[in-house]
Order: sequence, then structure tokens, then C-alpha cells
Amino acid sequence: MLIIYIILCFVLAYLLGSLPIYHWILPKRNPDSYPLEILGWFITLLKGAGATFLAFIAGKMYFSTDNFVSFQILLGIGALLGVLFSMFRKKPKERPLALLLGIMIILSPWITLCYLLVFCIVFIIWRYLSLAFLVASLSYPLIMAFIFNERTISLLLFAIGLVIFTLFLYESNIIKLINRKEVRYNFGKKR
Repeated sequence: MLIIYIILCFVLAYLLGSLPIYHWILPKRNPDSYPLEILGWFITLLKGAGATFLAFIAGKMYFSTDNFVSFQILLGIGALLGVLFSMFRKKPKERPLALLLGIMIILSPWITLCYLLVFCIVFIIWRYLSLAFLVASLSYPLIMAFIFNERTISLLLFAIGLVIFTLFLYESNIIKLINRKEVRYNFGKKR
């Protein structure tokens, strides 16, 4: 019975991740519409947080603390698969890192705050968005293990999986960074 319950929750998380809410609100993307891009990021972040929060509603009564964290991560992965391999769209257009950020906020808010702090510092200093994501993602398991002394195996595996996923996702950006062809953001200056 518990396995059926877990599978049902995973399917619900997948469907939540695969819903094209981003495109219902933003049907056509305009590259100069930064407020709409921020809104799209926020919507995707809420989907990730919602899928992980679904675990809170659905699983708190069934699981011990360590198993509950694993259940949250499982549902977050279901939502991530929904974004990457949606049954409602041919190409994934939503931001999987925004969804992961929503999952991270629910799983460990203080560690995620440090992740965002590292992201902001790297982005402000070097002005490369992809470099900021890469450095912040690489620092996430280190912050978790060494600063917050987290010993939950499923959270540490999630953090390592985040690093691998980010490296996979930003493979082309890493090549652009090495070749010095990556777009550098200039604050307040016209391009």
C-alpha cells in the first residue's frame, strides 16, 4: 500500500512539474521583458517548492525524519522530470534551476540562503550568470557538509546530484567560458 502511495505522489509531482504554467502566463517571450522573465522564474520556483511541499502534506504521517527528507527529494525529482520531459510540451522551456531552487528552499532554507549569497557574490564580481550558477552549485554540498554539518545521506546525495546536474546543464556555457565567448552582463550600461 505504501509503494502505491509513493508512486501516486511521484506521478502527481511529475504532473505538477510538467504543467506549462510558465507558458500560460507568458505565451511569447520578449528578450527585453526582464520583469516577465523574473515572473517566469518565480512561477517555476513555486512549482518546485510546491512539489516538495506536497511531500510535507502527503508524507509527514508515514515517514520518519530521514525517510521524509528522502520522500521530499523524490517528489522534487518527479517535478524536475516533469519540467525536463513534459507530456504537455515538446521542448522544455522552463528553468530547471529555478525549480531546483524551490526544492532547495523547502529542503534546507539556510543552506539555500548561503547558496544564493555565493551566487550573488560571484555574479557581482565576474558578471557571468553561468559562472555564478556553477560556483554556487559546487559550493552547495560543501556548505551543507562543512558549515552546517549536515549528515543526512539523502540530502548530501541531492547536493552532489545538483552539482552533476548543473555541470550537465551548463556544459555549453562551460565551453563558452573557457573560450571567453560567454555573455558578460553589464549593470546599467547599454549593450
